[in-house]
Amino acid sequence: FLLHLAEKTDGIIVTNDNLRDFVDTSVTWRLIIQERLLQFTFVEDHFMIPDDPLGKDGPHLDDFLRKDNRRAPTSPPPLQPPDFQASSQQQPVNVQTLRNPTSLTAHPTAHWPHSGPPEWHPPRRSPSPSPATPSQRSPEETSDLKRKLYDIFPDQKQRIDRILSENPYMRDLNALSGLLLG
Repeated sequence: FLLHLAEKTDGIIVTNDNLRDFVDTSVTWRLIIQERLLQFTFVEDHFMIPDDPLGKDGPHLDDFLRKDNRRAPTSPPPLQPPDFQASSQQQPVNVQTLRNPTSLTAHPTAHWPHSGPPEWHPPRRSPSPSPATPSQRSPEETSDLKRKLYDIFPDQKQRIDRILSENPYMRDLNALSGLLLG
């Protein structure tokens, strides 16, 4: 699913899985795996990505996230889907965060305080140390999310209803999808 979507939208895949099971499926997928995987790590509650996702000789994160720097696909999608029994480590990620790469770059005075690559930086601190508790979703927001989730997961309506009622503050479609997949 992730490789099909990345191919269709010319997107990147945020995962720590190297997707080795899919490298030989098609030339297009091989190029996506080689050139469009964005690996990440967490340090405490900080989501961190490298400044140079493809290594020291690759593009900077800002360039990596720009669609205009990507090649057009060179082959059609695979005719037969691969075996999807292999486990993967994909994490749901808010796509809006990836569309705003300035929110992911390091603070100019930040440095890596631990052992490891110096290319990884903690995210900027928000001006407010403790954000206010979010309000509950409105009935309109809940209906909209329910409709979108029903479209994505048509056979899981009862589970969708339960997850929405158990998480009245959650508005992120990716996070809700992750709960359904988990």
